[in-house]
Amino acid sequence: MAALARVGVEDCVRASTRITARAATALQALHLDVREGARLIYTTVLNIDPSGRSVEFGRTWFVGDRLTLTMDGLE
Repeated sequence: MAALARVGVEDCVRASTRITARAATALQALHLDVREGARLIYTTVLNIDPSGRSVEFGRTWFVGDRLTLTMDGLE
């Protein structure tokens, strides 16, 4: 949040999180030290400010068997 504050974003909330599973490509397998075809978790997230303006977007790859997802406070 400090980085966003430095560019004038006082507050933001998670607007969406999309989580999917995909097979690792040869290059992903090399970088993540898994076998090609191993299941990866792919997330896409979007955060918005109180006016609804997009302020942060991210994509992340996780190795499926090295990850625990915990979701609290979901409506």
